Amino acid sequence: VTSWNNGMLEEILLCDPLSAECYVVLWRISDDFRTIVSTLYSPSKDQFGVTTAVLQDINQDRLHDMIICANTKYCTVFFGRLHWPARLEATKISAVDGYQITADRSWIAIMGLAVSSVNDMNGDGYDDMVVGSVPYSSGYVTQKSYVIYGRTSSETVKIGNLTSKDGFV
Repeated sequence: VTSWNNGMLEEILLCDPLSAECYVVLWRISDDFRTIVSTLYSPSKDQFGVTTAVLQDINQDRLHDMIICANTKYCTVFFGRLHWPARLEATKISAVDGYQITADRSWIAIMGLAVSSVNDMNGDGYDDMVVGSVPYSSGYVTQKSYVIYGRTSSETVKIGNLTSKDGFV
């Protein structure tokens, strides 16, 4: 839940991983007004929405952002916006919409196990995020956390090929 429109409306993210859809809902508490403003979805029915988090402002546009993960495959970072499109496909987002976080499937068993927002870890002025994963080599016992730096770039971030400009393990 984030505040939207100077606190007059709350923005709520509701997800149904079985249908691979998430809904951005605006809710005005004063008169119980609610409306779905956008459906974020994955056509491959890959449990998109199994893990989500509202992020701080990772691209410095003064709007909260969000991360939505699909079951073991990828996470999509959506930049906050004042006007959402009616439907937005997670795997075909533009630079205005956000970016993907992917993993090398040969060594990551579960990606996006947990996601969270963190403050600016590298001092660049952008808030950052943490993405949890489980490597195959751990026998599903060891978990790794990846700090992904906030940014305005829409380039895909590849867990496993994480550079110092993208974040750290």
